[in-house]
Amino acid sequence: MISPHDRPRAALPLRLSIASWMLGDGSPEPPVVGEIGEYRIGFREEAEHDPSDAAVSELIGTATSEGEPTPFGRRGETKTLCWPTTLQGPGWEVSWMSPRPPGGVERVRGSVYADHVYYGKPKSVRGRILRVQIESVLMRVNHELGRWEAIPGTYEYRDVETCPQWFGGRETTGPDEAREEWAAIVDLDLAVPPPDLTPRLLPGAVAVDGDVAWIADWSRPIVVRLDLSTNDIREYVLPEPVGGFSGAPPIWCDGSTCWIGRPTGLYRIAGDDVRKVCGEAPDRVLRGHGGRLLVINRRESSRLHLLPDGADELPPFLFEGGWMESAITAADGFLLLMSNGATDPEDRNHRLVRVGASGSVDVGPVLHELGPNPGGLSGRPVRINGSHAGLAAVEDRDGSPRVQWVDGYEVQRDLTVQLISGESQPPRTYAALDGEPWTVVWVPGDRDRSQWWEFDEPCPHPEDEDARLLVRLHPETLQPVAIAPVPFQHPTVARHGDDFLVATVSALYRWSGTGYSELVEIPVAQMLAR
Repeated sequence: MISPHDRPRAALPLRLSIASWMLGDGSPEPPVVGEIGEYRIGFREEAEHDPSDAAVSELIGTATSEGEPTPFGRRGETKTLCWPTTLQGPGWEVSWMSPRPPGGVERVRGSVYADHVYYGKPKSVRGRILRVQIESVLMRVNHELGRWEAIPGTYEYRDVETCPQWFGGRETTGPDEAREEWAAIVDLDLAVPPPDLTPRLLPGAVAVDGDVAWIADWSRPIVVRLDLSTNDIREYVLPEPVGGFSGAPPIWCDGSTCWIGRPTGLYRIAGDDVRKVCGEAPDRVLRGHGGRLLVINRRESSRLHLLPDGADELPPFLFEGGWMESAITAADGFLLLMSNGATDPEDRNHRLVRVGASGSVDVGPVLHELGPNPGGLSGRPVRINGSHAGLAAVEDRDGSPRVQWVDGYEVQRDLTVQLISGESQPPRTYAALDGEPWTVVWVPGDRDRSQWWEFDEPCPHPEDEDARLLVRLHPETLQPVAIAPVPFQHPTVARHGDDFLVATVSALYRWSGTGYSELVEIPVAQMLAR
């Protein structure tokens, strides 16, 4: 191992870090020296600099304000006044909340990092990869806080030509100490030819009702209505700024009406009528029976609004409190899993909230058995996946405690839960579509798959090939009933009859939803261009 440290500088190349877990889940492709890399990036300003930390650099660019200052900070911590700021240089641009008002050309020290998951306000950067280093740091257990922490001055690096898909883990070096590889550091030469033309539509999210599909663009305020029976297609453009949002926007539909969340509010599209229903960006929208919508807005806590079909404005909230972690449409309304929002795991708890179709609200008791990090709501009957650890403490027949794998907790009518246990580990995370769970699993072709393929049935994909697989799960057994290779780690899925539509940003696909099959592209961008 070597410990090089290049003096921070403002000139190109641009240096960025990619977390090992982000590479492992397939969000960005592993960087290879000499190839072109394109990344969504965020920026973290560093008040203090560790000389051994080569991920930190100094950027010189033009700083501009993007709005009014607001109190900013993590939940549970004291917030300070910060200015939304953009720093722009030759071929790059980063945004962050700055503790100082911006003005003119500035030098800022910090870390540029790949952000392919959180999408706070991402920028994109593209360049030829000049160098790749695997970053490691010495970690020590903080017994008071019960966690591992990095030791300043202990960063080390090793150069690689091709970054591996998986690396990381801790190598014990002493009592309560271990060295962990946790990031790839990439140097980019931004002077490269421009990319290919962007398609007319980048399908970021899809919703279906009957034979009508509504597709929302990943980053632009564009929504497309597609009749799947006739291929009639229509484009809608919302009065929204470009670049203020990137990710799968919340979108729901009911017949010829579509609702879509954007950064400045919730929009309703019906025929030729496009109007803003409310001026708050919804965190989640659920469509229930009779066309009613449950709109969930998150400020310091979650607010629940029940929106009748055809409403032109958002009514007063029915309930406020907690932090929405998961929500689904239930037979008699809506069901939500709420946390108290505590940052520290030992202080975090959860409860269920039921919103009836008429607007009634029932709040359940605190569910201590769920632990600090339960999974989401899904299945029939409705269940909550077990903790991320997949373990729960239970009492044996003789009353002695033991630990076993948890398949989940079944939700009871009184908003309590009942443990459902099994001998096999369930999927770590999954989403729900009309109560049916699905997940995306990455399985490697060059190592033991048992730690990646989390099901009892064998993986049907060839063992010598890497694969990112979209997996539909049985709502009760959580075993796969349909599998398809998918080109994106975070797709959105909607049902169309017995089939499914899958939006992956690069394209919109049809999926048979049974057995092992390939996704079949629906050429929406080409249909629009005709």
